[in-house]
Amino acid sequence: MDRVKEIEEEINLLEKGLSEVKGKETEVYTRIVGYYRAVKNWNKGKREEYNHRICFSGLHTDKAAQINDKEIVVDHFEQKNRDEMSSYSYFYRKTCPNCPAVKKHLDKLEIHGESIDVDTPEGIILAKEKEILSVPTVVFSNNYGKEVYRARNVNDLKELVPYSVVCAV
Repeated sequence: MDRVKEIEEEINLLEKGLSEVKGKETEVYTRIVGYYRAVKNWNKGKREEYNHRICFSGLHTDKAAQINDKEIVVDHFEQKNRDEMSSYSYFYRKTCPNCPAVKKHLDKLEIHGESIDVDTPEGIILAKEKEILSVPTVVFSNNYGKEVYRARNVNDLKELVPYSVVCAV
């Protein structure tokens, strides 16, 4: 019986100690430019970039990603989407090494589109509205302005352009 009292006293002591615990800041480490470093030591720009990162908690069986409660098709293309496409917005930078190849493939499409330089004040505003995280990015929309497909490179665009056109010299 004495042992039970000792255990109960120890439990009460531990519970009291637990209730008096004061927390302190948790140090968060994450990968930056090839190595791990405390986020609090990052410069202002990298910290802002970290705030925009998206953590994925599971796989989407429909091959779509949820970004701010908005469904965006990321790597699946169907014929019905091609039929719905009426325009595109091509986001690029003049210094981007991959942008010219994407633009070349866009010129082969029979869809009206606009080119948006994200280095301009107007371009960066449009990029934020469309949640463009990298260039090149092409956002295809239907007649109602709803996004139906997003391409980020030439391989994504090859699904839209017939093989014979892509391989033509």
